[in-house]
This record gives sequence, C-alpha cells and structure tokens, in this order.
Amino acid sequence: MEKKTKQNEKNALVVANEAENINREALALQKQIEQHTAELQKCLAELEKKKKLSENRVQFMEVMDKLEHAQDILLQEESFNTEVYKLRFCATSNYREEDVFTIGNREIIIDFVRYIREKIIAKVREIESQLIA
Repeated sequence: MEKKTKQNEKNALVVANEAENINREALALQKQIEQHTAELQKCLAELEKKKKLSENRVQFMEVMDKLEHAQDILLQEESFNTEVYKLRFCATSNYREEDVFTIGNREIIIDFVRYIREKIIAKVREIESQLIA
C-alpha cells in the first residue's frame, strides 16, 4: 500500500511538472503571438501611411496634368488678358463664394502655373522619397 502511495505521489509530481512545463510553453507562445501581432500592426500602420502618400501623389499628378494643359493653351494665346483662364480670389461665407478680385493677365497666369507646378514637383519628390523609405 505504501508503495502505491509513493507511486501515486511520483505520478502526481510528474503530472504537476508536465502541467507547469505546458504553462511555461503556453506563456512563451503567448508572448511570441503578442510580439508578432505588434509587428503586424506596425506594418499595417506603415502600409496605410504609404497608401495615403500614394493617393496624395496621384492627386498631385492629376493637378500637374491639368496645369500643363492650361499652360499649353495659355502659351498659344497672344492677347494681354486671356479669356480662357482667370485667377479668382474668393471670400467664402455662409456657403457662398464672393469674388474679391480676378486676374486675367496671361503672363501672370503662366507665371503662376509654372510656380505652382514647381511646388507640386517638389512635393511629389518628397512624397516619393517617403514612399521609397
């Protein structure tokens, strides 16, 4: 009988040790899962940031195309004031826009388009460098 009791105690110790080892392994696996989850969340956040940057780049490129088209048309005109394009400065209030003043001089508009294109090109380069990084 005493032999059986000692054997039962040994079996109980073996089972307890195995349970403790399983708990340690489970905790280690849980930590690994948490680390991998954190890494994945970081990657997803970076991917989302790059997606937004890419969308911004696309918007800038669309504006560049429109500005280039406008510049081509303006360069073909010969008049002092253009009838095709105007620069309007508006004040907005209560869902209405009210013109403050308008510029119709072809040369000023061409200079404005060139200046804005240069600014957009610089911004696109900045975005592209962030996308590559």
